[in-house]
Amino acid sequence: MSRATVPQEKRRFERVSAQHMVSFAHLVSGAPIEPVSRLGRTLDLGAGGIRLETDSALRVGDQLLLEIAVGSQIVHAEATVVHLPPTASDLIAAGIAFDRVPDDDRETLTALGYAA
Repeated sequence: MSRATVPQEKRRFERVSAQHMVSFAHLVSGAPIEPVSRLGRTLDLGAGGIRLETDSALRVGDQLLLEIAVGSQIVHAEATVVHLPPTASDLIAAGIAFDRVPDDDRETLTALGYAA
């Protein structure tokens, strides 16, 4: 008899289901390497990261510069792609962990209920 294993949750922060527009660019040594930002949307959002839905190619380990439209605010973050589950469509839903969020943007997330 086999036992099903339950994946262990690796997130340190809770995520809230939320759809916000995101523009992003790949980073190398902290600088964008693309002249044009790519687009996507959040599927969830929390203090530690987002789940990003996009049709752009991403790989685990990619470094990104994010601009997330949250209400009337733009939240900036440097982040890393940490998870790419398989999908049945042309869109991907990548797990993205925040590496750096400016203090004022973190305060915006907290004020809007996305961070504790």
